[in-house]
Amino acid sequence: MEDHRRFIARQPILDAQQEVYAYELLFRSSMDNLFQATNGDTATSQLIADSFLLFGIETLVGRAKAFINITERLLLDGAATLLPKHNVVIELLETIEPNEAVIDACRRLAANGYQLALDDFVFAPKYMPLIELAHIIKVDLLESSPSEVAALAKRLQGTKTVLLAEKVETQREFEYSKKAGCSLFQGFFFSKPVIVSRKELPPHKQHYLRLLKEVNSPEMSYDNLTNLVQSDVSLSLRLLRYVNSAVFSLGHEIHSLQHALAYLGEDQIRKWATIMTLGHLAGDRPEELLRLALIRARFAELVAERSKLANRAGDLFLLGMFSLLDAMLGRPIREMAAELPIAKDLRKALCGELNPLRAVLELILTYEQGDWAGVQMLASQANIAEKELAGIYASAIQYAEEVFCTLNAA
Repeated sequence: MEDHRRFIARQPILDAQQEVYAYELLFRSSMDNLFQATNGDTATSQLIADSFLLFGIETLVGRAKAFINITERLLLDGAATLLPKHNVVIELLETIEPNEAVIDACRRLAANGYQLALDDFVFAPKYMPLIELAHIIKVDLLESSPSEVAALAKRLQGTKTVLLAEKVETQREFEYSKKAGCSLFQGFFFSKPVIVSRKELPPHKQHYLRLLKEVNSPEMSYDNLTNLVQSDVSLSLRLLRYVNSAVFSLGHEIHSLQHALAYLGEDQIRKWATIMTLGHLAGDRPEELLRLALIRARFAELVAERSKLANRAGDLFLLGMFSLLDAMLGRPIREMAAELPIAKDLRKALCGELNPLRAVLELILTYEQGDWAGVQMLASQANIAEKELAGIYASAIQYAEEVFCTLNAA
């Protein structure tokens, strides 16, 4: 019997300014144990088609491009032509041999306006015909030394081909690969903390940290909160725009901060203030960092609502948002967690200690990496139906984009 579970995740590809250029879409990597009577390539093709139909490419990548892995069989069968050429990059797996049929298929794709990328590339003369057709060549930093990356970049000078460094996990790797000649970068290096020191935060970040502490206090004071918000013009405007937005569909406009805060109530205030303050705290970091935190937060909240943790949905939202505090502020996560007046088990989960809240975060982290075997195990432990995860993830992405629209409008 065919399994109707769908898994899809994405990993960001950034440019040299650490702005999003594209996302590589990660589909369930193996069908062997699920489609016993179906060819693996055919199953993968069907899965890609279903994923585009079920979720929509715009939901998954927005205005960015989508990198899609294609096997040799799918390439030769013409399956790639089913994908929209304006926002899709066809990524040829490293296992594809550059024979005459493959080269002809790639020429047809290029002639029809498709962009091609070569995955996990290691130079050999036989690849020259594909190099001439490729728009992007991906080099794995775990498999290539800095000198090899630089040599490949030099070889590509004067061509239209762009070099992409993948599996960039640290800021140092980002810097050296950029210096070597790469102009695109894939990995979660922007979410890895670069711990600078225990020096005090700049005054403007201290203000937002005070606001973060106030909204998470067990005895949140509306007077203190009003004073903190109204002392920042940007926050005041954003609060009024938020409460008067289509999210609430009010029949009349709210003009005062006190009225806005009273209308929202503690749970909505906590969520709004956390998003706004972290947006400011991460202001000097790539915006993808805040987007990733928003996706994690909404993902965790939706998982909670569908599991035995429904009464902790608000805490799990915060866990997702706070999971990147160390990367945003350059300070150890344990140090930051100790300063926040949050529930004890939430603090432990944030610091990596295993408990039911941490299990949900681990599920999200595993999903981000496309580790579907791990996802299957952790979903079972969290008592969440696997088949719901792809829809939850797509909803979380959509939520993050809607929040960004609100932030950019202010």
